[in-house]
Amino acid sequence: MSPIISRLSGPLGFAFYAGASGPPPPSGLGAAYGGGFYIGILGGAYWVVADNDTQVNGSFNNRDTAVNNAQAEAACGDWFIPSYTEMQWTKGQKNYWDSYTQDPYWSATQKPGDNHGVGAVNLAPNSGNNWCWCNNPAKIRAFRKVVY
Repeated sequence: MSPIISRLSGPLGFAFYAGASGPPPPSGLGAAYGGGFYIGILGGAYWVVADNDTQVNGSFNNRDTAVNNAQAEAACGDWFIPSYTEMQWTKGQKNYWDSYTQDPYWSATQKPGDNHGVGAVNLAPNSGNNWCWCNNPAKIRAFRKVVY
């Protein structure tokens, strides 16, 4: 296996690896990987959810706290809160998270034309997703994408 030549943090929470082989692939869904837990591939990237210890319960304005917590635990430099569409995908991968609660989780997407509406994805079975008032409490978890 060739060594990683360089790692550059890119836009939108991507980590780019240069080199013949890039990072080693995850050992399986739910495995510890990349500073968190590997939950699947979307858009050509390995998706990693931060450890449950970094999760925050708060308003939409607390989303940076979840990112900062993930960064403090695993200094990868590219943690982010997913968009509403991406967060809906992560709901389908929740069984590969280290743990989760059956509550709404904030996305990074504000409702078009509404300064106070934010997309929240409810992880409870058979639950709908909502546009919620940004001051309501919900869970916040950071993610990262690893591309090579």
